[in-house]
Amino acid sequence: MVNINKGFLIERMKEKSWGELFKAVKKIKSPKELTGVLKTWLSPPEIFLLEKRIAISLLLKEGVRHNEIKRRLDVSSQSISFVKRGLTRPPKKEKELKPITKKDLKKRKSRIPPMVGKGRWRFLDVTY
Repeated sequence: MVNINKGFLIERMKEKSWGELFKAVKKIKSPKELTGVLKTWLSPPEIFLLEKRIAISLLLKEGVRHNEIKRRLDVSSQSISFVKRGLTRPPKKEKELKPITKKDLKKRKSRIPPMVGKGRWRFLDVTY
């Protein structure tokens, strides 16, 4: 499995990245060239994962049953369902990430009772 840092990426950088990929794909004239372009940006495990997902989608379009796909490609039911969902549903909207403000930090700190001193037993005052 490929480990990915899910950190924030600036929107401008995302647009530049997708533009760069589009330019590279636009120039491609053969499957070998596509493989070369993908090898420049993807690691071998990522390429392997992509190949399996493409194979799953091809077999699903042919009408092959889930158990047969699992047996042929050695993939999990979750992987097959994920690809099938991608073929049948529109993509989800990305959540907008907004920067954390000082006000947000104050709200977070106020939820945790102090460990020592006045107010440390206040959480017991909750009535049920």
